[in-house]
Amino acid sequence: MTLRRKEVAFVVLLFAGALGLRLAHHAETVTEPNLRADARGYFIAAYNLHHFGVYSRDIAVRGGRGPERRTGLQPGYPLVLVPVIASADGKQEFVARVVTLQAWLGALLPVLVFLLARQGLPPLPSALAAIAAALSPHLIALDVFVLTDALFSVALTGSVLLFVWGVRRASSGTLLAAGFAFGVTQLLREVALPIPFVLALLLAAGAVGAAADERRRVAKRLGALLLGLALVWVPQQLIMNAHRAGHPVEEVNSIWLLVAHGSFPGLEHETDFRKRPPDFERLTTDFEYGSQRVLERMRDDPGRHLAWYLGGKALFMWRWDNLYVGDVYQYPMVRKGFEESALLAAIHSLMRALHGPLHWIAFASLLVVGRALLRRKPDEFVALAVPLIAVIAYHVATLTILMPVPRYSIPLRPFVYVLAAGAITAAVAEIQRRRTR
Repeated sequence: MTLRRKEVAFVVLLFAGALGLRLAHHAETVTEPNLRADARGYFIAAYNLHHFGVYSRDIAVRGGRGPERRTGLQPGYPLVLVPVIASADGKQEFVARVVTLQAWLGALLPVLVFLLARQGLPPLPSALAAIAAALSPHLIALDVFVLTDALFSVALTGSVLLFVWGVRRASSGTLLAAGFAFGVTQLLREVALPIPFVLALLLAAGAVGAAADERRRVAKRLGALLLGLALVWVPQQLIMNAHRAGHPVEEVNSIWLLVAHGSFPGLEHETDFRKRPPDFERLTTDFEYGSQRVLERMRDDPGRHLAWYLGGKALFMWRWDNLYVGDVYQYPMVRKGFEESALLAAIHSLMRALHGPLHWIAFASLLVVGRALLRRKPDEFVALAVPLIAVIAYHVATLTILMPVPRYSIPLRPFVYVLAAGAITAAVAEIQRRRTR
């Protein structure tokens, strides 16, 4: 796809506007302390990598050899933080540089959304989806925290863009790059690792019933996608699993911990710790004991738990308020940028009003896609929408099993905006078609 001059001009203005909003928000925002909980762990891991060459979240003994344990968490974000630590003078400057870096990368996200939407939509709806991404308070606020979310959002959107572009061009080389990009994305969050396999199934399904030559071409593209992933994942495993004397691997959060946390309907225990049962710690860390207790709670109140697992979790993860502190912020704030500027406050109010409608309109894109597939008349939007729906469905299924933290749905907002734009475009086209009968 070649962009016209007007589209190139729009992309430049979009990036400049998105960057300006992010920098304005960050200048009015104060998080205290900046390095707490997960953010502190990422900082320590990067610090240890830079000073001791050990990937660990343990605090080194002053004047000692450094940490003895390594961590098994994904290394992507700490690797990004290492050069920032090397060049910053103290924690305050470190945080300021990370926030600025993430603001620049965050401003790139709406551009990626526009390019992604243009793979199946006209310029106007593509521009509207990109503007929604530029104005999203959740996506803007991501950048002020030393967390994986901001970089993961950009990497995930860029990877999906490469995949869609590769399929549209029937290019094995582009799909190889897409697989590599997904490999980089899963370095930030392990949850992204299965996504190329989900998309590979789509490629394989599309070749069912095709001629032998076409099946071979699809197999080649599928192999290129997975090879690209392997180029990152295999060396990562060799390095991360290398046995080094005196540096055992620290155990990270188990799957059961997330399953147990997510088994409480509404996650009330996460917002009000007084509602946690007295055996909460054992319930979430001891699988044998915890599984029995979870089953007992389900038997005592089957209707509530059934509703939680059959739809409650899927709805909960898309809500506006994040856990713990509410609204769009991840950690307690001393000063909130969206409350300090009239422009930012207006954007916040607008996007909050549109939050529910945009998500329901995006959900309606399923009807558009389903209708086209049943009629065997897939168009460019359907080719774009199917992988986006697959990525969202994968995350919904995963978080339905685990813990549906709203924070984890924020990197999927770009896809929601594209699907909403597509559903609106299809509705307008249908109205015009009926009027011209």
